[in-house]
Amino acid sequence: MVATTQKIDLVTKYLPLLDEVYKVSARSSELEASPTLVRQTEEANVVKINKCDFDGLGNYSKKDGFPQGAITSEWETWTFSNDRGRKFNLDKVDNMENLGMAFLDITGQYLRTKVIPEKDAYTFAKIAGTAGVQPKEETLTVATVKTAIDDALAKLGEAEVDEGNMIMFVTPTVKGYLESAIGRKLDSGVGTYNQKISSYNDIPLISVPQTRFYSKIKLQDGTTNGQEKGGYIIDADSGSNVNFIIMDRNAAVTITKNAVTKIITPEENQLYDGWTFNYRFYYDTFVYENKVNGIYVSKQAYEG
Repeated sequence: MVATTQKIDLVTKYLPLLDEVYKVSARSSELEASPTLVRQTEEANVVKINKCDFDGLGNYSKKDGFPQGAITSEWETWTFSNDRGRKFNLDKVDNMENLGMAFLDITGQYLRTKVIPEKDAYTFAKIAGTAGVQPKEETLTVATVKTAIDDALAKLGEAEVDEGNMIMFVTPTVKGYLESAIGRKLDSGVGTYNQKISSYNDIPLISVPQTRFYSKIKLQDGTTNGQEKGGYIIDADSGSNVNFIIMDRNAAVTITKNAVTKIITPEENQLYDGWTFNYRFYYDTFVYENKVNGIYVSKQAYEG
């Protein structure tokens, strides 16, 4: 009983810290669904998300008063497309405190280097590939980047997307082009110069490495010949590099679940002289079909 309690305490203690690593490091965490809009279910790979709609205005009548309207609020059941996981072994250590730190260090590195990049890459590819989103193919330079972004903002504005809800995901290269394209001058007596920008026309900029920013990817299963290392790769048949995505942050939501489903102690372990951790990660990105006009994607042409 004591060993079981220790294992439960270990998971309870460190999993919130791992979740924080995800939130700090992930580029797509800006799109995480609000907890108030998501209901967990007894099934680990299923959630319910609230969807609302309203009738428009009607004519007020002096005789009959207000025309009756309807508010539709329903909980849609969505199933995660991705149920991913790995098993890790850790050599025996002297005490539970050392085990906890080793566990946190190893899984933290795993989240930063494997889990988070995959989640980001999937999210942006899912958004770029959603039916109704029409990516513009273009090669950007310092000379063309500002016009390309201004054109995107104009198109979203015509679609009645509120600028206050917009967010821009952009590669470091394209962000650099934009920084170079914006003219600046130093005030008298100022000897330092910084051309970095964190927003454009008050729209937040989130820098996404090109290695996480493709129009289409393939998730590798981790067992098939050639896919043993798992993770993701760009879809060689039709995937291309994305330059930037500007979108209404309410047009899509991402939902994630971290879960250490089992910890096997050295005493219980029949296959390894140490600890075994089974890590499981559910995630998916859902794009609202009535908000695809609030998404603008700029990508490079496919060069397969």
